[in-house]
Amino acid sequence: VAAGTYAGPISLRGKDIVLRGAGAATTIVNGTGGFTASVLAFAGGEPATTVVEGFTIRGGTTGTTVGTAPIDFRGGAVLVRNAAGVIRDCVIEASTSMRGGGLALLDASLLLERCTIRTSAATVDGGGIHIERGHLTLAQCEVTGNTAPSAGGILLETTQPTGSLLLAGTRVCGNTLWNIVGEFTPEGDTTEVCDCFGDVNADGVVNAIDVASLLSV
Repeated sequence: VAAGTYAGPISLRGKDIVLRGAGAATTIVNGTGGFTASVLAFAGGEPATTVVEGFTIRGGTTGTTVGTAPIDFRGGAVLVRNAAGVIRDCVIEASTSMRGGGLALLDASLLLERCTIRTSAATVDGGGIHIERGHLTLAQCEVTGNTAPSAGGILLETTQPTGSLLLAGTRVCGNTLWNIVGEFTPEGDTTEVCDCFGDVNADGVVNAIDVASLLSV
């Protein structure tokens, strides 16, 4: 795909393909054109050999509806559902949804390699990434500047025992509130998760205000 800005939403429709942009700095998939949908979706049973690389994916405002009662929106920028694949050398940014403002996994498996997930927001949880019954590996990635009332960086649903999160040479820092909620496996000396669990209100210090917040509940 040549350098330029392209309007979403884009669905890979289950295809076993490599979709390669000219580079994240110059090849942008922007917004959802008024559709209630994720900007990019792996949602048609794509195999693990399906690859998207060299794009910036941004500007999602709703995500995709999941279920009907109650309606649940997920994956403002990217949704991977009932599928697998690889996202490489991409920037996922500036998107919003109820869960997974940047990226949402549901019954899916994904490798993120050399990607940045930043400045996205969720109104419920998982500002950067939301995982439910999914397996996510982040290799040489950065998750930063994302926000949510809970798990501003990454949420792995703890009620779903089949989910997993592996961080390899990855930095998850600067997200509010909390960088990661849920169990994860770190790999390599350069993996960094900047959570201080004593800082209950996430203001950067541990003090009497945090103790008072704990005692109040």
